[in-house]
Amino acid sequence: MVNKSIAIIPARLGSKGFPGKNTNFFNGKPLVSWTIEAALLSDSFSKIVVSSDDEAVLEIADSFGDIVKAYKRRRSLSHDRVPGIAVALDAIGNEKESYEFGLFLQPTSPLRTSDDIKAILRLAQQKNYKSVVSITEATKSPNWMYSFDRNSHKVEKYEKENALIPLRQNTKSLYHLNGALYLFQIAWLLKSREFITDVTRGYIMPGYKSVDIDSKSDFLLAELISSKLNIFENL
Repeated sequence: MVNKSIAIIPARLGSKGFPGKNTNFFNGKPLVSWTIEAALLSDSFSKIVVSSDDEAVLEIADSFGDIVKAYKRRRSLSHDRVPGIAVALDAIGNEKESYEFGLFLQPTSPLRTSDDIKAILRLAQQKNYKSVVSITEATKSPNWMYSFDRNSHKVEKYEKENALIPLRQNTKSLYHLNGALYLFQIAWLLKSREFITDVTRGYIMPGYKSVDIDSKSDFLLAELISSKLNIFENL
């Protein structure tokens, strides 16, 4: 169902927590390839832009051909303090009139599938949502969280105004961003210049598909889940 949508895959070279993670082999192929393939398999985009300052990533993107376009990101947008929104706006560039929707797909979420991509696009189109992000249910409530002073060893309740709820089943269900999907109407993004505002809606993904790779331990966990995905899906 190719439509007037563009996918943007940000994959810069530098990573303090896990250098070279985007090209590291994940269950047999470079990590970034999983996201490119999911975007292609969804048949939802007229263009897939891989934005990177990493020549190895750009070569991988070029190898897919067709609608996948390697985009050499300039140095000013390639350091670790550059927000994703700046990368998205740069990738959209002068072609903003050509697309209705954009989807920001971080390669650090390799367990997100083409079905998730199709589902979030369908939700936005059917409901005319301007912005939808993927979320997953939090396993711990802020009600159980404490700050910790390493010098005095003091623990202090995070939610000071709320009494401690001792039973997990009595706490309110909360959700957090999982980093896998940031969907937006192009016209809306150009005005808001933010992925998330008060009009943003959520698309729920299960926890086992929501591993966001920031470290080698995250990588190993995601790789294990990927190899046993049929087991997780039947739990």
